[in-house]
This record gives sequence, C-alpha cells and structure tokens, in this order.
Amino acid sequence: MELYFGGAYQGKLDYVCGRKNIVKELCGNAEDTMSNIYSEDDKCIKICNNNIADGAYCSIEDIKNACILNHFHLLIKRLLKDGKCTDTLIDTIYAGNPSIIIICDEIGSGIVPL
Repeated sequence: MELYFGGAYQGKLDYVCGRKNIVKELCGNAEDTMSNIYSEDDKCIKICNNNIADGAYCSIEDIKNACILNHFHLLIKRLLKDGKCTDTLIDTIYAGNPSIIIICDEIGSGIVPL
C-alpha cells in the first residue's frame, strides 16, 4: 500500500499514473458521469481498464479490484455522512487489496512556513 497526498488540483493522479506507467486516453465529452472520467479543459480523460476507483462513487468491492483509489478523503466523507464507522476502513482496504495506491487531498490548513 502506498499513500500520496497533497493539495487539491495539484496533479497527484497524473504523478502516480506517470510513475506507475498507467495510461490515460482521451474519450467522449465532459457530460459523461462515470466514475472513471475526469474533466480536464472541457475534455475527458478515461482511465484505461477501469483500474482507478473514485472515492466519491466507488464501493468497497470496487476498491478490492483497483490499483488506485483516488479521492480517499471523499470516500471517508461519504461513509461518515451515511453514518458508517471509518475506524477500521484502512484495515479493510489493506486486507482486500494490499498493493493499492491511495490518493488523498490534504484538507487541513497545511504547514505555514514562518
């Protein structure tokens, strides 16, 4: 398991895909709402082989079959909103897919240099 986190819209997914040789290809238009479509400059990028689970929409079963879990923070937010416990979530993910790469936005105040 690997964890990558950083500020919103800072290219974390592109960075991970580049390091792990995961190919993205252009597809359709930005009206597609599938979880494996990411809007970028009025175009879409489809992740090949459905190997990226989006925390905003995916199920735990989707995570077990993915090589990347993007938007982990949105998965936690969604589960908490539904009243579910997230205390053992990372253990559950690791047990089902120990080689997964998790991408998460840093949602705190960050580090402010003085």
